Amino acid sequence: MTDLLFMTVGLGEREDPETSLYQPMERSVRNEDWSRVFLLPSQGSLDKAETLEERLAPLPVLIRVLPAEGDENDVDRCFAHFDSCIQEVLDGGARQSDLALDFTRGTKAMSAAAVLAAVRRGVGRFVYVTGPRGAAGNVLPGQEEVRRVEPDRVRWALRQDDARMLMRQGLFRAAGLGEKPVLVATADGVGTKIRIAASIGRFNTVGRC
Repeated sequence: MTDLLFMTVGLGEREDPETSLYQPMERSVRNEDWSRVFLLPSQGSLDKAETLEERLAPLPVLIRVLPAEGDENDVDRCFAHFDSCIQEVLDGGARQSDLALDFTRGTKAMSAAAVLAAVRRGVGRFVYVTGPRGAAGNVLPGQEEVRRVEPDRVRWALRQDDARMLMRQGLFRAAGLGEKPVLVATADGVGTKIRIAASIGRFNTVGRC
């Protein structure tokens, strides 16, 4: 199982869903070779997802619609749904590096929640459609550009933050040192100590325990 794409699905422009929704989403899908596509619509955009499923045939497409009307404007509900969809695929044997997310379409709550769920579950890459925009704010038809975003930098920054917090105050089990012993580890900077040392002209004690 390789190269699985999750896509949030919005409504597009009511007067012109063809160029504002269907064509850009098809362009994003056909930009790479996917073994399966998961469409994530709201109740209101379910019919758009079903049309896309037909247009993308014979590519396998699965639709995972938000459970209730109005969920598309609730970040928490969107996150819970998208998070479970991604986890279900991972539980089925997919690797994190196999997964991608296109968060271009849908409400802002849907896009934000999809990105948060994808970061949490370690989705390998993000894609989105951009390009010159018209007066309505949509990318001009025929000028769509599919871009990739590698989320590893964000995950690395989060791991660094966790490491800093652990080093500043970490509690560790200590075997063989009595009943339920705990070692408390802390780390601190020396910025203030350097200032004090400079004010008195003595640096030989900075950094000593």
